[in-house]
Amino acid sequence: MKKMLALVLALAMCLGCAALAEETALVYALGAPMPDFTFTDINGVSHTLSETLKEKEMVLINLWATWCGPCESEFPFLEEAYEQYKDKVEVFALSIDENDDDAKLTEYVASHGLTFPVGHETFNLFAGFGLNGVPTSIVVDRFGNVAFLATGSQTSTDAFVRLFGLFLGDEYTQTNVLAFLPGEKPSIPPTDEAELNRALNVEGTAAPLSFTNSTDEYTWPMAVAEKDDRTVLVSTNTGKDTSSASVLTTVEAKAGDVFAFDYKTSTEAGCDLFYLSVNGQTVKAFGGVKEWATYGYEFPADGTYEIALSYIKDSFQAANEDMIWLDNARVVDGEEAAAVLANNPVYPEGTKMTTISFVGDNVKQVFFTDPQFALMSTFGMTNYYVIDNTESATVKVTLAKGLDPEMYAFGCEAAPENYALTDYMTEDGYVIPNQPIDTNQASGYPYTTYFVVKAGAENVEASAIAIADEPNANAFVAMLQQYGINVPGWKYADGTLPSTDEVAEAPQLPMEGMASYTIKCVDQDGNPVTGTMINVCTDETCTPMPVDENGVLEFTMPAYPYVLHVLIVPEGYEFDKTVEEIAPEAGGEVVFTFQKV
Repeated sequence: MKKMLALVLALAMCLGCAALAEETALVYALGAPMPDFTFTDINGVSHTLSETLKEKEMVLINLWATWCGPCESEFPFLEEAYEQYKDKVEVFALSIDENDDDAKLTEYVASHGLTFPVGHETFNLFAGFGLNGVPTSIVVDRFGNVAFLATGSQTSTDAFVRLFGLFLGDEYTQTNVLAFLPGEKPSIPPTDEAELNRALNVEGTAAPLSFTNSTDEYTWPMAVAEKDDRTVLVSTNTGKDTSSASVLTTVEAKAGDVFAFDYKTSTEAGCDLFYLSVNGQTVKAFGGVKEWATYGYEFPADGTYEIALSYIKDSFQAANEDMIWLDNARVVDGEEAAAVLANNPVYPEGTKMTTISFVGDNVKQVFFTDPQFALMSTFGMTNYYVIDNTESATVKVTLAKGLDPEMYAFGCEAAPENYALTDYMTEDGYVIPNQPIDTNQASGYPYTTYFVVKAGAENVEASAIAIADEPNANAFVAMLQQYGINVPGWKYADGTLPSTDEVAEAPQLPMEGMASYTIKCVDQDGNPVTGTMINVCTDETCTPMPVDENGVLEFTMPAYPYVLHVLIVPEGYEFDKTVEEIAPEAGGEVVFTFQKV
């Protein structure tokens, strides 16, 4: 819970959460049925969602505003895609800003050449979905369910075409829920299967395996290549976010037989991974930079097994060469099988559950008083520690039994990147040294969260919070109370009370990579102007933020030259809302001057 939380809460209240509370029967959620609604567009034509879905296969609801630069940048792409698919797709472009009246919208539509229905969002969709920026795209599929929800501008016509294609056609027989747009379809043809077999089978083997390409239209093929004096298969989805490349085979095996293969990886450890799947279940993963090695999977019983060897990339940054190589796939038994299994990687023995702890004599676990479980609702099932008189911590992670450490990474919100657990393996766990600890005095945050996360997962596997000393623990309590979280105090795990009630003071310093911004609204005489709202925009999204009772908006966010607009001109003042200011990237002050009339 960083300072941005206060801005999000304030924004949600400004945009109608109070009104939404009166309509508790309505549920706006990804995967849920979309409540029906009717709106009248700027041409006076009425549109009802349920009636539209009788004629079209999907409806894209685009939430936007005339002041939103990223919205404007994606409209040409949306318009082009709409022209291609308007016989099957309808678009409802609904402005969330009550100041975007029909005249303003009509002028905007004409100047931008938009042909889909444009109107006003008057059903609390923005607040109901818990959104904090525009543009936002919401897909309601032919079954009336919310099948896609994403905030941020799309940067190509192809992106909208791909989005439409996910929900069109006779093959779409049940709701497919997506929280992000899948990667692009492969731009290279499938590899000839004879070439797959030549590259991946052991040369001269008496019982070669038969390999095939995936039939999924979004899965990239493996290609034949030369690597380290070998003829191998290599993944082809390098640089393609949210993508996978696979090769498949079917094996008739007896209990105790082993499927063995050689592999080499050069990927982002703990994130972009090479997976071995058997009958649809992942049984092993590898990532990071690994030279040629052999792995073997032992078949538990006689039977037919479907095997997939896949390189799966997430939606974030890549690392290293961003590819994997495969060679010498075979099924072995007897002594050869035993030798392969003996060389499989060995990891520390798992425990009952995944835990994060800290190493050192100066580490003490603490408990915060949480009578209404508000702290637990905010931070989840987390352990808290005071690590006295140090600027860094040594962290120890133990994984629950059965978890593959290759699939997990360790992270710290005060550090710029995550760490692959396998790079820090010891006999009884994973020990990561020199992890930073925030303090209120240094960063404005009196605590640091550490976490273990599985590749591709939205939720963390485990977390822990470290606090530098007692004054920072007291500051943590004060911060929680500031946000309305009732935590009266704390004590050490052995029952000892803190020795001081001193509260670490926080200077106005942004953390690394962040910057602090102050936006002031004043009249021509320098008096504060209240009741207005500032639109804070990046290239992708815009977020409206209200000024306080002193006409000031303060926020700390990633350093960026934000484009700032005045959204609301209070009664009694004049201001040209076409004026925009650029915030200094490193942080600083921007002043908007209104004319009092």
